[in-house]
Amino acid sequence: MKLTFKECDNNLKYKIELNGSYLGDVKLNIWSQKWHIAPNFKLPYNFTNVEKNGYESSYKAGKELMSLYNFLFPEYDEENDKQEFGINLSDMLMFLKERK
Repeated sequence: MKLTFKECDNNLKYKIELNGSYLGDVKLNIWSQKWHIAPNFKLPYNFTNVEKNGYESSYKAGKELMSLYNFLFPEYDEENDKQEFGINLSDMLMFLKERK
């Protein structure tokens, strides 16, 4: 996993990329001297206050943005997944049994 910080706006904002895909920005609030995250992905309702948290450095804010992304969208390992049609047979049978 490669986390990249790209500078813009005179060190007041950094674009955060993870493995080449754009995650969002971290921005410095000049009055509080805290860094805030601005994700490029949709946050669930109970995660909306994450944008209001302040961080001491752009690095910590970028790492938090990456961990939030990894929590909401876990990395999918295609090699360990052997099923071909969406859900496996045991899950489908369990669903049909409990549906009554």
